[in-house]
Amino acid sequence: MRIITESADTVEQKNLAKALEALGLVVVANSEPQVMTEGLVRPCEKLWFNFEVVSKHDIMMTFLTMYERGQLSGSKDALQTFLATHSNLGTKESVHKLYVRCLHEYVRKGH
Repeated sequence: MRIITESADTVEQKNLAKALEALGLVVVANSEPQVMTEGLVRPCEKLWFNFEVVSKHDIMMTFLTMYERGQLSGSKDALQTFLATHSNLGTKESVHKLYVRCLHEYVRKGH
């Protein structure tokens, strides 16, 4: 999956894109106005995860781990709202349920 960063993006957005790239989940591209997804041209206003390559569970575990390690600032609710609003992970309710399921797994593993 590609994430396109633009000059209008905040430092936090660019850092998040770089962190996702470092984890091997995405490739960061610069300053392209649109991205092709499933044959459709869509505005680059969201993180479009490729669920043929990575699962929603793995994506959430990555964000949850970063949050729990203090690598992301803000509240859990803000993280869930961001993911629901700015990605294709799902609605706020589905992202919350996914977060809770992943949190239980994270705690069971002794983190």
